[in-house]
Amino acid sequence: MNKEKQIIAIAKACGFSEIRSIIMPTHSALSGKRKGKNEWIADYTSDLNAMHKAEEYMWENGGYVVDEYQNNLSSLCGGRAFKYCHAPAHKRAESFLKAFGLWEEEL
Repeated sequence: MNKEKQIIAIAKACGFSEIRSIIMPTHSALSGKRKGKNEWIADYTSDLNAMHKAEEYMWENGGYVVDEYQNNLSSLCGGRAFKYCHAPAHKRAESFLKAFGLWEEEL
């Protein structure tokens, strides 16, 4: 699953709608609506703060997947507690998507 698809899937799971890509002179960014307001969408795959917010959303709105999330993250980190606690954003993003059944394997 490519980076942009991951970001969009996490954003949708966290309540974003009307997601669109905006091309700027130096980079592109994603924007969407949440709670009726336009917001920039963070790069969940490389921004640990953004993933922490997604994890909070998961606890508040999808608590039923928390165990699955933790199991996925532990597996991605080789089952080692230290690595699990210090997992980078891209592993947290993959675990989040797998927990919600949104992960798509690349062919």
